[in-house]
Amino acid sequence: GDGLWPEGPLAETSSIRPTRGAIAVTAGEIALGASILADAAFDLTWDQQTLAISNLKGSIGGGSLNATFSQCCAGPLMDRTITGRVSLDNVEVSSLLTSEAASGLSARVTGGASFSGTGASLAEVVSSLAGEGNFALADLSLARLNPGVYPALAGLDDVLNIDAGALDILIDQSLGQGAFTASSANGAFAIAGGTVRLANLIVEGRGARLAGGLDLALPSLGLDGSFVLTPFGYADPTGLIENDAARILARLSGTILAPVADLDTSELIAAIQVRANELEVDRLEALRIENEARQRAAAAERNRLIEEQRQKAAEEAAARAAAEEAARRAQEEQQGPATPPPAEPATPETTTPSLPLNLGFQPGVNNAPPAPVNPLFR
Repeated sequence: GDGLWPEGPLAETSSIRPTRGAIAVTAGEIALGASILADAAFDLTWDQQTLAISNLKGSIGGGSLNATFSQCCAGPLMDRTITGRVSLDNVEVSSLLTSEAASGLSARVTGGASFSGTGASLAEVVSSLAGEGNFALADLSLARLNPGVYPALAGLDDVLNIDAGALDILIDQSLGQGAFTASSANGAFAIAGGTVRLANLIVEGRGARLAGGLDLALPSLGLDGSFVLTPFGYADPTGLIENDAARILARLSGTILAPVADLDTSELIAAIQVRANELEVDRLEALRIENEARQRAAAAERNRLIEEQRQKAAEEAAARAAAEEAARRAQEEQQGPATPPPAEPATPETTTPSLPLNLGFQPGVNNAPPAPVNPLFR
């Protein structure tokens, strides 16, 4: 095995216990791994079949713990079944973890769990554990998940000219300048095959939302989980940050004793680059439409001025014509009615003496009539 859990046999003997009894125990402190249970008390009870630590109580992390653990059943079989119930009330989470695991994490937890497992050793029991539980967190704070990263990105100028590497650095720096905080969070988990599974946990914080799940493999205490940080209750006036697409992925690995958290900003970077390109296309399209509108308005204004000038010229021409007509009429009125020109006196018709009608033939023509005969020369 991994050496985290004892592999020695739980059955010290194959015989049934011959006695039964109960011992009340109190202690100023009891070490629970890396945690300390103060002002502790419990009852150690046993009978022929069962050995139990019941009514374990104490103060831890500013709150309280109550638990019962039992082992059954004595007899010839090597396997033993361990069952348990644990409840916490207003306990600071950091008091339950190592200092490395608690780094950057702060919350108070109230909740409980019940479980059972069977095996010849504690290691086998842990590998077979099954059960369920629930919890409520108060005043949760997670470092390096600053929701202010979204307004910071929205305030960037000329995102199209910032490469992905530079954006990654800017996002990482912004995430480190604050913590994700939430007043409360609630979740439920199941235990099966030695693995605690927390699924569909949604935490609505101040300016951001965390959603995801986590598996804790109890035999190795290994962690495997991921959570997505997205804006919550935030509206980007620039339109660059779209809540569903602005995803920062936090992956958890390592162990619960030494967890490893990796942040993946590639989805967010790709989303804002695509959105910045869309906004630039929209801006250019708006400029084109605005320019066309200006051109149409300018053409309409030119046409209006031309029509106005044409109408003005027509009105001026009509006014001149009216003025000239009025002046002509005024002049006519000043001269009075027109007198007709005097009639010329009738003159006696002069007669032109009529010339004798000469019907004779022209001289020199052969067919001229004979000349008259003078009687004296007859």
